[in-house]
Amino acid sequence: MYSNELQCEMLKAVRKAVSQKICSTPMDDAVDLSRYQELHEVRGVFVTLKQNGRLRGCIGTTAGSGPLYEELVRTAAEAALHDPRFPPMTCEELPETVFEISVLSPFRKIDSHQEIILGHHGLLLSLNAHRSLFLPQVAIEQQWNIEETLSHLALKAGLPADAWRQPSCILHVFEAEVFGEE
Repeated sequence: MYSNELQCEMLKAVRKAVSQKICSTPMDDAVDLSRYQELHEVRGVFVTLKQNGRLRGCIGTTAGSGPLYEELVRTAAEAALHDPRFPPMTCEELPETVFEISVLSPFRKIDSHQEIILGHHGLLLSLNAHRSLFLPQVAIEQQWNIEETLSHLALKAGLPADAWRQPSCILHVFEAEVFGEE
């Protein structure tokens, strides 16, 4: 668990990184997250952007390719500018945007959907070349049960809604430390 102070620093850093990218804000007041030893871990992380309670962008990585402090800044900018579901965010949108960070645990393969604990587990579905992921909070926010969640996850992967029932479908669960701006 990250301390409240570190969570606030992480949230400040992603907001400033996005501001720098979309508003050309100078980097001289950037938050230096590299000074926190726990952020040198290589971890999966997602940054979610919301406006008026609605999704505005969400991009992340399941495993990370570098230290968490670098992944945070990179994924925040990607969520603001390159989520294919939305146009690039503008500087005018920044004040109404709320940032949320989800730092992922390692993934664990499960043998049955009955092992899933909604709201606690995030999910990764894989079938052949198709993959999709939901963070732990998605099913709760959407008020889906397990079967509805898995059907939406299959659809998100470009598969039929019942594809999760196929024996060759692989499910992984993970946990996430989720925190955001109030």
